[in-house]
Amino acid sequence: MILCAQVVGSVSGWIDPDSPDLQLATHSAAALQTELGWAAHLGVQAVLLPPVKRPMSCARTAQLTNQVRARMHACVSRKVLRLLHFEVL
Repeated sequence: MILCAQVVGSVSGWIDPDSPDLQLATHSAAALQTELGWAAHLGVQAVLLPPVKRPMSCARTAQLTNQVRARMHACVSRKVLRLLHFEVL
């Protein structure tokens, strides 16, 4: 009997690296890097990010996830998928 399971991680919902509040944006960027790094360390196959609150202004979130993905790809053989989704207003 073969059992298969996939674990999907989820980043904390409060994280918003593109927030207009500089303190929240800075804290969020650090938390996002920490949580994605931890997911990579655990070998999680997919990570859900919280909905982008401002779709026209999500460059910092994209930059951070790409940096983490690049570091993970160099360090581990598994690739973590990042699933971005947008809230419909």
